[in-house]
Amino acid sequence: MRVFITNYAKMRMEHRGIGEHMVIETLLHPEKLQPAHSDRYAVAKFFPELMGGKYVVVIYEKTNDIVTVVNVIPRDRKKAERLSERMGDGYGN
Repeated sequence: MRVFITNYAKMRMEHRGIGEHMVIETLLHPEKLQPAHSDRYAVAKFFPELMGGKYVVVIYEKTNDIVTVVNVIPRDRKKAERLSERMGDGYGN
């Protein structure tokens, strides 16, 4: 698997204090996996060292063996669970 992180996702990571190693770890060993909009997916993993304990949610697209990370979001446990509920059918319904 090859991983490409968009400039937008890199900017969001920098502003949110999320390291690339956290993104890769989340992609390789997710604790949660949900379909997102159309051909996008969301995976999440908890990092106790991030802002007192947050989930890193990685939104990505996959084409063949290339994973393109389009956004990275820190979430607390409750918001991560709500995010999973909202993405249940892939369209927020």
